Amino acid sequence: MKRHHWLGVIVGLGLALIWIIQVIRRVPDPVCQGRPLSQWIRDLRWGGGQPSDQAAAAIQSMGTNALPKLLQIIQSRKPGPRERILNWGVRHGLARYFRINVVDLHYQSVMAFKCLGKQAVPAVPELSRLLNRGLNPGYTSSALAMLGEAGRRELIRYFNHPNQAVRRCSAAAFSTVKDLAELQLPQLIQACPTADAYGRSVVAEALGWRTNQPALALPVLLGLVKDPAMEVRRAAVNSLSAYGAQASNALPFLRELIKGPPTDLTLPALNALNKIEGPATHPIDQR
Repeated sequence: MKRHHWLGVIVGLGLALIWIIQVIRRVPDPVCQGRPLSQWIRDLRWGGGQPSDQAAAAIQSMGTNALPKLLQIIQSRKPGPRERILNWGVRHGLARYFRINVVDLHYQSVMAFKCLGKQAVPAVPELSRLLNRGLNPGYTSSALAMLGEAGRRELIRYFNHPNQAVRRCSAAAFSTVKDLAELQLPQLIQACPTADAYGRSVVAEALGWRTNQPALALPVLLGLVKDPAMEVRRAAVNSLSAYGAQASNALPFLRELIKGPPTDLTLPALNALNKIEGPATHPIDQR
């Protein structure tokens, strides 16, 4: 009996220690208008609408106070008990009985970072650390893409990451921005040689977003049009068209591309020729 008594004491102390650790590690959930951040982010939706507008305004009013909780959510590996119950209900056809929306809190946290914009820039180092560790790379890279030049600069760093998921997610998130700061161009070019095919295609595409530094960008594009990967060559040819007459050094190569039977590069090459030297005079060989 005495032995069982001590066993119960040990188990109780263990449970108490776990509870204390959870309390210590608990991240504050800031409140606005009587609702915590973790509830506001559930109301975010793409496409506007009153609930989304209210949620965005509430999150913006929280400012940097929202960052610790958002960082906790975006790096969590597993859904909480509430989400697990809801997901079970969805899988068993019970969603119609729910009075609340079932949401992906990781995705919602990315939207919250977008709402915060420049206010969330202090979170860039921690998001970068999470991405480097490969924690939910799709979400952490998307959040970095929402945070302006500082976030996109970090994404370029991971084009050469040893983890393929990190490389792909970083390049994909970068490609959605369609904006390239002037100071990022040398960094992007430096990342190109050791990036994988998808990363090189994103570099080639991005070099067409900003055309005010042709001396830097065009030599890289002229190299990428001969890349072994078709997706890279196609992206490079498309970007060359953005430079117009400045890309005249590419004309011999582009003229070769439109000779012979049509390929995946024929139409992009014709478009580039139209932009560089005016209406194309080289018809597509239909043989």
